[in-house]
Amino acid sequence: KLVDSDLPKGSNCLVIEDVVTSGTSIVETVTALRDAEFNVTHAVTFIDREQGGKERLANEYNVRLSSVCTGSQVIDILYQNNKISAELKDYVQDYLSSNNKIACKATPSQLNRLQFQDRALLATNPVAKKLINIIMQKTTNLIFSADVDDFDKLLKLASIVGPHICAIKTHINTFAVENFKLDGIRKLRQIADQQNFLILEDSKFADIGNTVYKQYVHGYHIAEWADFVTAHAIAGPGIIEALKKGSGDRDRACLLIAQMSSKGNLASEDYTNGVVKIAEDNTDFVAGFICRQKLSDQPSFIHATPGVKLAAGDGTLGQQYLTPDEVIGNRQSDVIIVGSGIYEASDPLATTIAYKEAAFAAYNCT
Repeated sequence: KLVDSDLPKGSNCLVIEDVVTSGTSIVETVTALRDAEFNVTHAVTFIDREQGGKERLANEYNVRLSSVCTGSQVIDILYQNNKISAELKDYVQDYLSSNNKIACKATPSQLNRLQFQDRALLATNPVAKKLINIIMQKTTNLIFSADVDDFDKLLKLASIVGPHICAIKTHINTFAVENFKLDGIRKLRQIADQQNFLILEDSKFADIGNTVYKQYVHGYHIAEWADFVTAHAIAGPGIIEALKKGSGDRDRACLLIAQMSSKGNLASEDYTNGVVKIAEDNTDFVAGFICRQKLSDQPSFIHATPGVKLAAGDGTLGQQYLTPDEVIGNRQSDVIIVGSGIYEASDPLATTIAYKEAAFAAYNCT
């Protein structure tokens, strides 16, 4: 048993090391702690030898390394105090400068991956284009899933994490009708506009067109305040037509649910392929997918993956969690969706930043 502690699961842990070269010792410790369901985002060392460990920890494991001093600083101190010769100083510094990088893990498909700035130029869907521009401007491909049913908590969380997300995902139907406040959701709209993020309403529309239209336009007035929504394609393209009609002249869009993260779900490969076909026939309104991996080469499509935590594993009620590196790096999704990993954290802001940095580093690892 590598980790034995009375601390509650989810506690924050700081890793302390004497000297860091490649960072392997810290990686092993971080992996063991995360496997035991502890939160690790920072490490401290006395000397960073500047041989790629700091960059590796940040890019591949979302761990920020701080050091008392660096290898170069130690050499300077020794030389200034006449402990080493100028020749030895130059030799060591040349060695450090020529061996200071460890390449981040990049798959062959990543090497050919379009960067967000290129996709913004190619995107035709207005909401997808806006989202991509926000991702570039704020260097974040993180969507926060606000799975709460209290407006005060929703607005407080939005204000805290807003600077570090590209969108917030709401579940407005978790609010009891008598507790729903249009003024409250309009305040969320104001926060989103002020802090430059979009609102994704996760209604998962799945009915015939006429019913979907009423659900979208009336009731919670979703068409008024949500930039885009989620929808199942099980009822066919009539859902998209209904949402388009309900949008009027607003820039609105939907993400089609092509795959799910719960155990035993019925989204077969044939069903997923059918969803992609419907999306490709409706690029004017479909902005992408809720999925577990990249499904289409269409640059306008955003691939957004839920069920993400810094440590992989199974959650409650059949949820299966993947890491940002797995989702963005290996499975080629564009955006991660994180809920309980943030709002249940003791420090939601620091945790949001950790997810943000991990996801963006994974996309840009080439």
